[in-house]
Amino acid sequence: MTNVIDGKQFFNIYFLFPVLIPMKELKFLSLDTYDRVWKRLDKKPEGAKKGDFKHVAAEFMYTQEDVWELEKELRTSGSGSPSRQLLDGLETRRPELTVLEMVKVLQKPNIQRDDIVKLLNDYICR
Repeated sequence: MTNVIDGKQFFNIYFLFPVLIPMKELKFLSLDTYDRVWKRLDKKPEGAKKGDFKHVAAEFMYTQEDVWELEKELRTSGSGSPSRQLLDGLETRRPELTVLEMVKVLQKPNIQRDDIVKLLNDYICR
């Protein structure tokens, strides 16, 4: 697969290695997948005591105060999403964060969000 910019062709590396897609590009490439990720991350899996946005934020070195700000989004607006705020914040804090890196975080023992990993995997392997 090639793209043309200013009359020059270059090889789209994401075609060969889709896990290298930056997370910030995911919402532009598949808004549906991006939305499904943050909606699921807002809640812990049924019966689980771990795996929501707080645990992911901790993996990315968010302070407790940062997490409180994310939670405040949910409480004050009623329809806000702390996970969406987290993903948007990661675009600034970690612009180079790839889908693969996010998958590795979601698979950590203190998070174990295989449901979200499957969403990302289904998008990548389509």
